[in-house]
Amino acid sequence: MTRFHLAAAVAALAVPFAVVQFLQNQQLKATLDARQSSAPHPDNSKTPQSPSTTQPNTTTPPASTPASLRDILAQKDPMRRIQSLLDYVSRIPRDGIAAAISELQQGSPEWDRETKMIIHLLLTRWAAEDPDAAIASLNTIEASKRGEHASSILASIAANDPKRAAAWLDDPSNTLVDFPLIGHILAGSVGKEWVRQDPDAALAWAATLPENQRAGAYFGILGTLAASDPAKSADIAASLPSGSDKNKLLADIGTAWARRSPDEALAWASSLEGPERTTAMRGALGSWATTNPAKAAEYIQSLPPDSVTGPILESVAEPWTVSAPKDAAAWVMAHPNEAARNDAIGNVMWNWTKQNPAEASTWLTNQPAGPARDEGIDGLALATFDNDPAGALTWAATISDESHRARSVGIGIAAWVKRDASSATAWAARNNITLPAPSGN
Repeated sequence: MTRFHLAAAVAALAVPFAVVQFLQNQQLKATLDARQSSAPHPDNSKTPQSPSTTQPNTTTPPASTPASLRDILAQKDPMRRIQSLLDYVSRIPRDGIAAAISELQQGSPEWDRETKMIIHLLLTRWAAEDPDAAIASLNTIEASKRGEHASSILASIAANDPKRAAAWLDDPSNTLVDFPLIGHILAGSVGKEWVRQDPDAALAWAATLPENQRAGAYFGILGTLAASDPAKSADIAASLPSGSDKNKLLADIGTAWARRSPDEALAWASSLEGPERTTAMRGALGSWATTNPAKAAEYIQSLPPDSVTGPILESVAEPWTVSAPKDAAAWVMAHPNEAARNDAIGNVMWNWTKQNPAEASTWLTNQPAGPARDEGIDGLALATFDNDPAGALTWAATISDESHRARSVGIGIAAWVKRDASSATAWAARNNITLPAPSGN
């Protein structure tokens, strides 16, 4: 388990934007569903009423429909703008979709969520109404956008004709699937739609795929199936080869199963062994802890202490920290497994400090010196470093273990020097800290 040393502050500053964007894209479809379901729709069941001849019509006339996509994007009210965009998706002529997508991309920043949502909806409609044209469009767009567009198009085709989508994925002339990550994602897009129609056929298809696509297909199929039949999803996952992909699937199954029945999910997870048991239990316990952290904590207390790991403690403590950080921290610190306790407390303190640094620091000040408190200081310092590097390093300097303290302070001061050499140098001089040697770059 990764410790909360201040070294993570350096890594945090170097996270590529592309990774952040990828994680945001994984939530896109859920965002689309939520916005579509909340968008108002006219009630056509009501009979129009004739205007009264004795009373004036006081109904406020609806806002005029914007004349163009540019007018829609210029609207200041975000809810009205989104509604106008949704209306635009339904009324635009099919042969105008390609131009609309191009205009959206040129008129909005690449990271804009509204733009991504509308492009997804346009591609979904286009693929449903004219799949040949939608697929052909992939050859005319920037390479960086082909995978994302292909996922929307292929999922729409698979919802209507999964065999056709599978055939496109298997076409030797389709160079997109030569990229392992894209092949993985596209197979998942087909699998998640196919399993809704014919689970057995979807599973049979997934078994025939090359390795990188097979893993993606199983993610789509079993992830979707777990929401309605987690036991069947778990049985199928058991037959898959061991590895990180399987472990991630088991965590997803545990998460979905615990929403329906925490006891059943944990009974299944406990029957597994090694890393598979840990990941499945983390998924189940984390899901349970989002709604009832105290009960999830009681379950962990019932386990033999030596069977509990830091990640298992974290799975409950992390969501618990959102609602009751002091209770979560006290529970972790009281666990009899010292290694697990030391491994988990940094994460708890990081989350608590991000919410309420004053309360977190007061609590940590009152904890006894030792490895657990030292790990907690690492978590607090990491959470503080971005906004208050001096405060973070002042905390790191109180770590009781000499080598741990030197490592955390040394890495922290090196990161601060790169950011603000003058302030870092002044702090180091006041606290008798040796500055790192210049890198020579």
